[in-house]
Amino acid sequence: MPADTENCYPFQLSGGMVRRVLVSTALITDVRLVIADEPTPGMSVEQAVEALKMFREMAEDGKNIVLITHDIDFAFADRIAVFYAGTIVQPGLCRF
Repeated sequence: MPADTENCYPFQLSGGMVRRVLVSTALITDVRLVIADEPTPGMSVEQAVEALKMFREMAEDGKNIVLITHDIDFAFADRIAVFYAGTIVQPGLCRF
């Protein structure tokens, strides 16, 4: 991010910048559960892939990650469930 970002208020950041800050915060803190609700919109494909790699690393380090996304191509997890209208329509899909 640009060097002057550290002096900005959250409302002055773009959506992608806010998401990158939140992913970074989850990475450096000692949280046990991360709920990532649409963490990649506003990011370039490269940034989105890097963020998702970080989530995977957090999971491998013992953190629990719940990834909520409309972009199934970016979803990689031990278990995936597809919801429609609040109901699971495809439970237990596995992708690696």
